[in-house]
Amino acid sequence: MSTVMLTRLLTPAMVERKKGVVINISSIAGVMPTSLLGAYGATKAGMIKFSESLQIEYANKGIIVQCVMPLFVATKMSGKKPALFCPTPDDYVRSVLKKVGVTLKCHGYWPHELQAFVYNGLLPRWLVAKLAAKATKGMREGKLRGGNEKKKS
Repeated sequence: MSTVMLTRLLTPAMVERKKGVVINISSIAGVMPTSLLGAYGATKAGMIKFSESLQIEYANKGIIVQCVMPLFVATKMSGKKPALFCPTPDDYVRSVLKKVGVTLKCHGYWPHELQAFVYNGLLPRWLVAKLAAKATKGMREGKLRGGNEKKKS
């Protein structure tokens, strides 16, 4: 079920109770250039805008709407191992839940907040685009080679 449909289904009960939380998951790809992931980035940018609209619409109705824009999380899909800038899913979720009601948009995990600040606030856009292109190209090549499968010793 789509996010829009699910939101439309669940928000009337939240409005009636004058209480509720909506957490939408976007991505850093929604706010920075992402070659080879144009459709993905556009979809995630749309999620950010959808969340902002909901925040305005439900601001006086007791509903918290938060948009989370993660960077890498150590999952099978990312193929990344846990590290300072790549939390486990459990660590990431714990961190995100601490931010509910504190901020309307976040990256969910303090190292991701730091990375996003550097990418979107300090580095020139052309350099961010180049770094993102290198990362997405490497991920794509890894997926095409079966990079998520365990190697035989």
